[in-house]
Amino acid sequence: MQPDPDACGRIRKRKRRGHRHRDSTEAAPPLSPSVILFYYHRDSLDYSCSAYALNTAAVLEDNGDDTKPLPQPLFRFHRTKFPILPGFAALGSKIYIFGGMNSARACKANPTLGLERHALETYVFDTTKPLPSAVDDPKTFLVKGPCLNAPKFHPISVVFKGKIYVFPRSFSRHDMLTSRRKPTEFSPKCEVLDPHYGSWTALPDPPLDPHEQDEFLNDNSYDVVAYAVYDCTFFAYTAKGIYSLNLEHPGVWNHCPQLARFPFTGEAISSDQKHYVAIHPSPKDLLVKHDFTSEEGLGLGLVKEVDSLDLKQPGNQRINCCVVYNMVSLSDDRLLVIRNGLDNPPRPYSRDEFSNFITCNIIQVKNKKNKKQNQSGMVQLASSTFIMVDNPGTSGRPIACFPM
Repeated sequence: MQPDPDACGRIRKRKRRGHRHRDSTEAAPPLSPSVILFYYHRDSLDYSCSAYALNTAAVLEDNGDDTKPLPQPLFRFHRTKFPILPGFAALGSKIYIFGGMNSARACKANPTLGLERHALETYVFDTTKPLPSAVDDPKTFLVKGPCLNAPKFHPISVVFKGKIYVFPRSFSRHDMLTSRRKPTEFSPKCEVLDPHYGSWTALPDPPLDPHEQDEFLNDNSYDVVAYAVYDCTFFAYTAKGIYSLNLEHPGVWNHCPQLARFPFTGEAISSDQKHYVAIHPSPKDLLVKHDFTSEEGLGLGLVKEVDSLDLKQPGNQRINCCVVYNMVSLSDDRLLVIRNGLDNPPRPYSRDEFSNFITCNIIQVKNKKNKKQNQSGMVQLASSTFIMVDNPGTSGRPIACFPM
């Protein structure tokens, strides 16, 4: 969806009027050109997640000298009405929300759930349609989609050629058990959704060491530390080695335990056919571009670092505690890097002593190399800092972000 100059003008007017919040009694208009951010409230008693619309055009116009209140959320997921930490993926203007875990309060409040803690439902959020004036339960306007074949809790989601591929955060058997007394392994761990056919299809499970016994199921060796989609293949780095699955022909997983480690954590986003960008978190807080096509190549697990950018913080409000990142590709070779955290360490019963901030950095990722420095070049174009004045909890993290 292309930027709307009129929408940008309306945003500037609201900025001059002191950032007036949308009146909850009025029907919300269709979303302007923006990024949809889903924010997880870690310790809120009432809400597990909020959805925000952040206008990237306004960020580009901001000089970054002051801190602004974060816009009112589009809607929130109540812990008793919607699963906690589902998966998210976007296809076009639609955001798919699937799986998650029903809270104990939700099971108690909703007799139809019984003791079923795992959610299999899929919901679709069409961002082109107006939102209702008052949103108490997002299920009233979300479209019901096909159910998963097996539970997925805070999974990894990647989009490839119009399909949504879902992988677990850990390949360990322990993460798939309902209880230690009654070990039941959920399968399939990996699935793919083809919206054209409207159903989830099972993918093969990653191969695990058959010699490991139940007493080692708490081992985090199978946790996915970093991942990327490169050359039609999904790569996941774990302490057990690198797992890969060809997404065009997802019949068999490949496991290479002897490979070197990825030099980043989380997701690496493609900036072109050769370079991928990822976050190198604390203590450096760098945005680093990697070359996945070096002579050694990804086939040997060797990813070369070719450029880096310090994620500077505007103004005098510093995020120095509980720092987490998220990022998403924008148009015109740009990235939006979201940096979230607190200005002071949280203390019990002292919420007035710290604040929760979100910084949005727009990065230009250049494709032309600087021959003198042999670098591909990255430039920070703009930055805006928001304070979460209505945060239901003390802290949290951005768990999904999509351009609309």
